[in-house]
Amino acid sequence: MQRSGVPDLLVCCNGLFLGVELKAENGKPTPLQLWNIDKIKDAGGIGMVLYPNGYESFKKLIMESLDDNTKKEN
Repeated sequence: MQRSGVPDLLVCCNGLFLGVELKAENGKPTPLQLWNIDKIKDAGGIGMVLYPNGYESFKKLIMESLDDNTKKEN
């Protein structure tokens, strides 16, 4: 259990911080959830509300982050 308004997923992917609020297709984030997402963005992270139809875009973002890290290592 976590504090109200904190995104459902807190992810660190190759040094990139993501706060991801998961919603059903007809779901709507609360003002507190949106406030937390804005604070994550203000701090240089990625904050987002993720709906099922946005999963492929989210997956692409993660894959690009992994690719960027691979390029840095070579």
